[in-house]
Amino acid sequence: MSGLLLASLALGGHAAATAGRLGGMHQLNQALHLLTTGLWLGSLPGMLLCLGQPPANLRDDVQQLLRGYSLPGQISVALALLSGVLNSLLILGPDGLLRLTPYSGLLLAKVLAVTIMVALALANRYLLVPRLGRGHRTWQLLRRATAVEIALGVAAVALVAAFSGLDPHG
Repeated sequence: MSGLLLASLALGGHAAATAGRLGGMHQLNQALHLLTTGLWLGSLPGMLLCLGQPPANLRDDVQQLLRGYSLPGQISVALALLSGVLNSLLILGPDGLLRLTPYSGLLLAKVLAVTIMVALALANRYLLVPRLGRGHRTWQLLRRATAVEIALGVAAVALVAAFSGLDPHG
């Protein structure tokens, strides 16, 4: 139900302003963007809880959970990024980011936040998760990086809230 409610947000806003068949495709793309972004950002607090202070007998289970999350997480992030790029092109056109408007400025700030999130996610998965068995410091770094990733995700959502009501071309 929550996924349907999240996807239903694609029925309004800039995606709904596109007419015809392209408008329907834009709304489907926006729904994909909302769902994959929601999956990515929505899963991070649960991961942070798992990274708390697991007892020694559960650390292997947590490491297995993190490795198991890797592929679905990477697919979700990739789809969120691709659908976000397509949304930007559909809303602004190919030259839209070259003109600095309040909308495009806030969108670029969101892109920066998401870029840092992706860098953290990659560092978490490929640098920190493989080293979890080496000691407490790695667990601490992974917790901090995940918390920063959550904060950046919240900032990205706040930026979307700020620019969603703006005219993309004005």
